[in-house]
Amino acid sequence: MAANSRFVAQRVQRAWGVEATVINPPVDVSYISSGAWRDQLTDRERRRLDALPRDFVLGVSRFIPYKRLDLVIAAGEALGMPVVIAGSGPLEGELRERGRTARVPVHLQVAPSDAMLFALMERAGLFVFPPVEDFGIVAVEAMAAGTPVIANRVGGASESIREGVGGALFDPRSRSDLVAAATRAVGLPTEEVVRHAQQFDGPRFDENLTTWMARHGAPVTPPVVAQAL
Repeated sequence: MAANSRFVAQRVQRAWGVEATVINPPVDVSYISSGAWRDQLTDRERRRLDALPRDFVLGVSRFIPYKRLDLVIAAGEALGMPVVIAGSGPLEGELRERGRTARVPVHLQVAPSDAMLFALMERAGLFVFPPVEDFGIVAVEAMAAGTPVIANRVGGASESIREGVGGALFDPRSRSDLVAAATRAVGLPTEEVVRHAQQFDGPRFDENLTTWMARHGAPVTPPVVAQAL
C-alpha cells in the first residue's frame, strides 16, 4: 500500500496493521513558481487584485467549518495585517460578518480563477492553513509561490512545512502558539520557501510512484487511451 503522507500511513497501520510507503502527491511547483501571475489576469481580476492591500495574510479553502478560516482572521488581527480569504461555500455569510467585526480589514475573494489564486499567493505575506488534512496541497502551492505558511501541527501539512524554511507549525487551540508561529514565518526568504516546495514537484512524484510500482511488479508504462471514432 501507498499513502500520501506519514499521517495517513499511521492510520493505515492502526486500521489494517500494514506498513504503507509514503508517496507525497504531486504539486505543479515549477508552473506556480514561474511567477508574474498578475500579468495573466483579466482586466477585471487585475483591478480586484490592485484594490487589495500590498501585504496581507491569506487563507484559501472551501468556506466550511473544519477549514477554520476564523483562525486566518485571528492571525491577521494578531499581526496587525489585513486578511484575504479566497474560496467559496456555505459559510460565506458568516465569514463576511466576522470580517466586519475584525480589528483589521478582511477581504473575501469568492470563487477565484487559478490565475487569481496564484496571484494572491504571490502577493501575500503569510499563508495560514489551520485544518487537519491528509496532506494539504494548497499549502505547498502557497510555498511554490514563495509565501511562507503556518500550518496545523497535526495532519499531513505538518510534514510539508519545514520549520524556519517553509514556514512554521502551530496548535490551533492556542492563540499564543498561533502568534508565535506567524511571527517566526513572516519574512522568511522567498527563494528558500520556493526551493523547499520543489521537493513536491510533479517529476519527483512520477519518479517515486513508478519506482514503487516497479518494486511491486506493477506495469509502469502509460496506459493506452482509446481514441473516439
